[in-house]
Amino acid sequence: KNLQEHNLYLKGYKDSSFFYVNRELTTAQYGVLLSMSRTLRRISIAPRNIVPRFLSELETLYNLHLPFLQLQSLPVGLDRLLNLTTLNLQGNKLRTFPPCITSMTRLAHLYLGSNEIESIPDSISRLSRLKKFHIERNRIRDVNDAVYDCLKLTELCLSENRITEIRDAKRAMKAAKKSVKEVKATGSR
Repeated sequence: KNLQEHNLYLKGYKDSSFFYVNRELTTAQYGVLLSMSRTLRRISIAPRNIVPRFLSELETLYNLHLPFLQLQSLPVGLDRLLNLTTLNLQGNKLRTFPPCITSMTRLAHLYLGSNEIESIPDSISRLSRLKKFHIERNRIRDVNDAVYDCLKLTELCLSENRITEIRDAKRAMKAAKKSVKEVKATGSR
């Protein structure tokens, strides 16, 4: 079966590893996508689309973009995607930091902006490869010190939360010998 027969939008990468899903897929289209699961590396789901039920089967996925889908929780089985290096969940309705994220130890870029998250768990420190962490426009009141244990963190965006002060962030980063280039916390209370 080829992709054109099933009207799937395949981005023009020569390795055919990126899919942009802009509508609900039929059973036949799911089959085509699953048959490619060993080579599929990046997938982006368009706004207001139903998250594909096969997502947890794509264990070789590196980049997953699920922005503005009104998700209140993560799809079942997402914890199986241990190869993810980029996870974009911004603009959803997540109230808590999804626990399965901290088992994705290869994550380098995590985007959780514009949700309703109230706190960052201690287990964030498991993300030792995390470089960019965006959790702006949430309901965070305090920055968990465990964030400073993310060894490769270079960009931390906390803007427009309910943070009243960032306790000794500079000193904590310096003590931990971090090379954070940018901490954004504008618009926090």
